[in-house]
Amino acid sequence: MQNPPSNRIAELRKKAGLTQQELAERLDVHWVTISKLERGKTRLTIEWMEKIAELFGVGTFDLVPKPKTVATVQLFGRIVPGAEIEPFPDEETRMFTVSTNFIVDTETMWFVVEDDALYPWFHSGDHIGAGYTSDGPDKHIGRLCLIWDQDNIAHLGILAPGAQKGRYDLHRPSLPPIRNKIVETVSPIVIALYASSFAEKPDEIPGLDRGV
Repeated sequence: MQNPPSNRIAELRKKAGLTQQELAERLDVHWVTISKLERGKTRLTIEWMEKIAELFGVGTFDLVPKPKTVATVQLFGRIVPGAEIEPFPDEETRMFTVSTNFIVDTETMWFVVEDDALYPWFHSGDHIGAGYTSDGPDKHIGRLCLIWDQDNIAHLGILAPGAQKGRYDLHRPSLPPIRNKIVETVSPIVIALYASSFAEKPDEIPGLDRGV
């Protein structure tokens, strides 16, 4: 069975009634370059995507096939104002379904952003995934992380060294930093999905009202 094409250049070229030679002339390159791009033999960089998309009058990312992988994963809680994590009760299972090109790790902990809790970094309805790690906080300095403090309260922000040894600051969007926290557990943010990328309706905030 033939593998599906890695991009839509040939599809859009044929729809426009162009040969490889004609497309090559419009882009001022050799037709062999077009052939290699269409077959995935030459890497389709963002620069190539912008040039070709402009010529066809489509969006830059219309040159790649739409995602086909569908995954249903569990939401563990919501991110509320103050960049704090509010876990869902054990009996309140929340799931969301996403079509994505990315590998969705079943061990990733997912949280949904509410209101302006992480503005301007993220918006209401965005979903953020935190990964598991055995590394201590020092390995994640300068990165967006989810941390649990000594009171088992979870916060999200950019991790930084604190004023005292063994303590850490957490920088939050539009809020003063949390200073000199003892970090019991740290989980780096490994993936984020914007609400507009997988909402079924423009005004829908997915994941908030899907009890199972």
